[in-house]
Amino acid sequence: MGHEDRGVEAILLNNMGPVDPRELLDDLSLYLSKTGAIAEPESADKILNLMREADRLVSRLTYINILKVTKEEEVMKKFITSGGWDVLNSWLQEARKDANVPFLVELLKLYQQIPVTVELLKQNSCAKSIKQLGKEDDGKLKTLASDIVATWMIKIKEKTEASSETSKKKKKTKDSEKVPKSNVDKNKKSVVNKEVQKTDSHTNRTKNVNNTVSPKNKTNSSEPKERPRTVKTLPSKFRSTGLEEQTSLPPRKKGGLEKDKTKPPIKRTV
Repeated sequence: MGHEDRGVEAILLNNMGPVDPRELLDDLSLYLSKTGAIAEPESADKILNLMREADRLVSRLTYINILKVTKEEEVMKKFITSGGWDVLNSWLQEARKDANVPFLVELLKLYQQIPVTVELLKQNSCAKSIKQLGKEDDGKLKTLASDIVATWMIKIKEKTEASSETSKKKKKTKDSEKVPKSNVDKNKKSVVNKEVQKTDSHTNRTKNVNNTVSPKNKTNSSEPKERPRTVKTLPSKFRSTGLEEQTSLPPRKKGGLEKDKTKPPIKRTV
C-alpha cells in the first residue's frame, strides 16, 4: 500500500470516530498546497470522494475551510463539475433540517465565493433553499443569504440580457439577408411596365408609318355607299376563292297551281 492510500485510509478511519482537524489536515497534505488549498484539479477529485464519506461536522467544516482558501478557478471548476455542487447541497439540506445555524453560516460563506453560472443554479435546489434562509430570524444568516441571492440575481440578469441581445443580433442578420417580397414585386412590376411602354411606343410608331405610306387606309367620303342587300343569300363555301354568292328564288305558295287548273282560260275578242 502506497503512502497516498494509507493517507486516505487514515482519513476514513478518523471520520468514523472522534476527529482532530489537525490530524485530518496532515492526512490531506498530499492533496493540498502550502496555503492549505487544493493543489491541482486532479486533487479535487480525491478531496471530493473523501467529502462524500464525511458525516461528522468537524470533518465537514475542515473541508469547507479548505475550499474557502482554494482561489484557483480551474481547481474550483473541476470540483464543482465533478459533483461537488451536489455534495454541498446535500450538506445544506441536512443543516437546514437540523437548524444548525453556525454550520449554515460557514457554508454560506463558501457559497459566496464559488463561481456560479445560471446552468449551475438550475442543477439543484440550493438557490431556492438559500433564498428561504434570507427570511430567517438570525441576522447574520439572513444577511449572508440575502447577499448571495442578490449576487446570483445579477448573474441571471446578465445571462438573460446577453441571450436576448444575441437573439436580436441573429434576427437582425437574418432579416438583412432576406430581400423583402414587396421590393421584389415592385422591381418586377417596374420591369414589366417598361417593357409594355416600349411595346406600345413601337406599335404606335408602326401605325403612324403605315398611315402615311398606304393611302388605302384612308376612306373616300365622296364614293357612293353600297346599298344593303335585301335578298336572302345562301352561305358561300368558297368565300376565300372570290366566288360570288348564288341567289335563290322565293318559294311558291301552296295551292297556287291547283287554282290555275280549275279556272277556265279567258277568251279575248277581236
